[in-house]
Amino acid sequence: MATAPFELMTTGEMKDLCSAAFQAVPSDLPRWLAKQWLCQKGRIGEEITKIFLAGPFPDINWQLTCEKLGMKAEAEAISKLVLPPANPATWWVPMVEGVTSNRVVAGMRNLGVDYGLFDEDLDAAVPTHDRDPKNGSYVVGFRRTIEADEENANKSVIQLAEQKHAGITLPERLWLGAGFFVATGQHLDTKKITLCSGSRFVRGFVPYVSFSLDSRQVYVYWFSPGFSRGDLRSRSVQFPLP
Repeated sequence: MATAPFELMTTGEMKDLCSAAFQAVPSDLPRWLAKQWLCQKGRIGEEITKIFLAGPFPDINWQLTCEKLGMKAEAEAISKLVLPPANPATWWVPMVEGVTSNRVVAGMRNLGVDYGLFDEDLDAAVPTHDRDPKNGSYVVGFRRTIEADEENANKSVIQLAEQKHAGITLPERLWLGAGFFVATGQHLDTKKITLCSGSRFVRGFVPYVSFSLDSRQVYVYWFSPGFSRGDLRSRSVQFPLP
């Protein structure tokens, strides 16, 4: 499966969305409240943009993902896990032994996805993770968004650690990206960057993952633990209820 071309909506589709937004304005809105909103037109646009970019996004079929990536043993292991009920706001990600950065990249390359890596042996280069399926299978959840969590913008790994933040690992991010690709033919992090705050490069640096619409590559590189900026964001972990 090659990456599907990134297509913009048609003029007709844009008109339909504008019509839907127009119809959502309450006809009985109090005049004083209407004036308040008219003084904040920029905020109206920001909120509408957030709604459109927040989905809805499809469920991820992990058995199909394993099949497409040639991971038969992992598919069998996942079939034995009990995943939480589907949640329109959360993607549940099953992590089992064998789901490693190298395996995911190799499987995705077989599907025609191009990668730009700071090291071809990611398993050796990034050996430390807050959670690792080689120590036992587990399930984690992440918000159903293309871009990483906005509330984690401008926060370095050092700052996140001080807040006792539980963040995504590199294998989890690559696996989530693979599942999303199999489901949609598209990629996560096309405008922002996921900081994999739950993993460490051998020299203590922190890996990140993003997708370039220009080069059509998934990039895996690193930043220092103290570095932060607005487009660099960790994805917060959600754990299933016991």
